[in-house]
Amino acid sequence: MKSYFIITILLFSVGFNSIAQLTFPNGNTLNLNTSLNYLYLETEILFHTGTHEVDDYRWEKVIDSVDNRWLVHSCFNGDCWNDRPQTSNFVGEYGENDTTAFIRFHVWSYDIDGGLNIQYQVINNKDSLDQSLLSFHITFNGLSGVEQELNNEKSIQLYPNPVRSKLYIIQEEHAVVDYIRIFDINNKLILDRSGSYEQIDISHFPSGLYMLSCKLHDQIITKKIIKAD
Repeated sequence: MKSYFIITILLFSVGFNSIAQLTFPNGNTLNLNTSLNYLYLETEILFHTGTHEVDDYRWEKVIDSVDNRWLVHSCFNGDCWNDRPQTSNFVGEYGENDTTAFIRFHVWSYDIDGGLNIQYQVINNKDSLDQSLLSFHITFNGLSGVEQELNNEKSIQLYPNPVRSKLYIIQEEHAVVDYIRIFDINNKLILDRSGSYEQIDISHFPSGLYMLSCKLHDQIITKKIIKAD
């Protein structure tokens, strides 16, 4: 009876430690239809590693289907490659903190209609049960994409720009914004907010160039912000 009790405790402990830690604030699948001939911030899938550190994880390529007329480089938490490697470990020191990481791609479509389908499995090296599949689906359509982009550009307006303190965000009446993010020129995430906002106070930002990225109607819009002294 005593041995059975000990075994039961051990099994419970193993099961508890194997609970998946990976979480995705914006989902683990990116579907992007765009007219932009260069993408980077727009391609991000962000994730948190819970009680584990980013250094505990690796990536393994599952699917790599890219239009051969495009150029696509990869970045794993700021560790960037001029190709799309099969596997390696995440480097925590390149990211925002020890438990937050991302995968992004530099995508040059050269205004050529086409698409890509890339999938990477993110795996905990210390617990193989803690893993998730990240899927990236990007389509470039020069004609209909331009029309969609123009509509979305009109849906979000920023002023003043340059800005010293409060940045006002004007949205169309039926615009649905999932999130707003601001990055510095080194692609470091400075601000991350879910939902819609009429204004954001950036008075504490150092002067310089920033990029605001927001997800609107399943499209990602990127705008430049100049923070003045």
